[in-house]
Amino acid sequence: MRFVLATTLLLAPLCPPSAGADPLTLTLDESITAASKSNRELIQARTRVEEVQRGSRIIVRSRYLPHLSLTTTYDVEPSATNPSGRTEEEFGSRVEYAQRLFEFGPNATQEIGLRADLRQALFSYQDKLHQVQARVWQLFHLVLLQEEQVHVRRQSRSIFMLTLERQQALFDERMASEEDRLNAELNVLNEDLAINRLVRQQFSNKMELLRLVGRPIGTEVTLEGETVPFPVDQDEAVAIAMGRNVELALREEQLQEQRRLGLGRRVRN
Repeated sequence: MRFVLATTLLLAPLCPPSAGADPLTLTLDESITAASKSNRELIQARTRVEEVQRGSRIIVRSRYLPHLSLTTTYDVEPSATNPSGRTEEEFGSRVEYAQRLFEFGPNATQEIGLRADLRQALFSYQDKLHQVQARVWQLFHLVLLQEEQVHVRRQSRSIFMLTLERQQALFDERMASEEDRLNAELNVLNEDLAINRLVRQQFSNKMELLRLVGRPIGTEVTLEGETVPFPVDQDEAVAIAMGRNVELALREEQLQEQRRLGLGRRVRN
């Protein structure tokens, strides 16, 4: 009876609380696509890019808009020919239209700042996109791997349970020592602890995956897929990392900007 009670207490927390949302089934491609569209951090990064592209660009480029100015004059002078001493009034007005068609020479400070802001916003978004997609890929395969581990652990527990039942029967017949029975019971309890830990880790990973794909936390989710090997040699891994590294791409763009400014200075001189 002591063993049955201990096992029941260990297995009780394995079942996560039920959620009110409808069950959800996701594949790896669906998870990555949903995260790219609905992730809150990515939405904020895209909004920042749009703010720079629309709002800041309009402000900076406003100097190319037409400018109208109206100048009016009003002069009052005493009349030298009028015996009554009445004054003569003169009114005048002038309208000026001006528009900057193009610029030649040094880069405007506002344009340099605009390019820097847009570059930072774009590469920040790209960096965040890579982080979210990589984490979704990692969590998806972690959940699948933990599901396999839970299945193996449960098979192992079944074997230890048979051993415990056999040891219990031998102990009842006084053909096995209490130490043998307790060791068999301990093996079952250890498997229960391992299964409990894996299920909790899997549940936590599922909740983080739901957060990344923009779904309500607590939704019952089932992942469709399987773990696959990821063969990649050292040179290929370095090439992929160099091609996808946002920091390197940003530095290259900044270097191109410095070359552009340097060329503009040489042209002026």
